[in-house]
Amino acid sequence: FQTASMGTVEIRLKPERFMYTSEKTALDYTFVACEVPAGVQAMELVKGGQQGLRQGDTLVIVQYPSGGEKGVAVGPAVSVHHPYLSYEVDTEEGSSGSAVFKDYEPVALHHRAPREPEAKGFLSSMSCSVARKKTNRGVLLAAILDDLEEKLAAKAKEKQGKEKKEKG
Repeated sequence: FQTASMGTVEIRLKPERFMYTSEKTALDYTFVACEVPAGVQAMELVKGGQQGLRQGDTLVIVQYPSGGEKGVAVGPAVSVHHPYLSYEVDTEEGSSGSAVFKDYEPVALHHRAPREPEAKGFLSSMSCSVARKKTNRGVLLAAILDDLEEKLAAKAKEKQGKEKKEKG
């Protein structure tokens, strides 16, 4: 990633230390442990930033569409409907997983662009369509952290049960 003071910094992922992927049909996220290079301060992920989210708040998405050049998009929040956040921020295809920021704090992960509604039947194909802005959707960081905590607690409990059986 790029820093203001150090330029481009390579971050090594450490999946052997920790990696978890949620169900794609659920919250659709992956967490992977990584090293923290000298001179880089790790950011603590906290749930509090989403509590003050309101319609109209300015959001920023830093994206690397399909692994390409960095792009920055800005726009307003439209609605918060746990576990999702809707916003009018233009994103490029391949930007899923990009962080959504409010006031420099991560509040969500970009999840997907809107899907076109499927036309059903003759009458719907004849109806007038009103031009309206398309909203993107992100998964709230609080929902991801809650889900991750729940999964880790279940794994720890499972591991303790296995250890008791082996000793028993």
